[in-house]
Amino acid sequence: MLPPMQYSEIGLALTEQFESCRLTAYPDVKSVWTIGWGHTGPEVVPGLVWTQERADAQLLKDIQHAVDTVKLCSLTTQVRMYDDFYNGFVVMGKSA
Repeated sequence: MLPPMQYSEIGLALTEQFESCRLTAYPDVKSVWTIGWGHTGPEVVPGLVWTQERADAQLLKDIQHAVDTVKLCSLTTQVRMYDDFYNGFVVMGKSA
């Protein structure tokens, strides 16, 4: 059995490189209200303000959701990815 894939500090740094952190809600290029490290959702509305701690905590939740999705896809297709590819897929999934 292969060891489980892990989202690493390299993956987190990659995420932070592609996503800037903004603590006040703003419409993104598709006019979707966004806050923090690229978080979207029904709770993100004009005028919403977060602390850096809140933005960082939500980033970890969003990443976990992306990690779970990538793991499910990997299990479904029975494909083992190298960790660097895995990190990349999680980053893309988080930004989708």
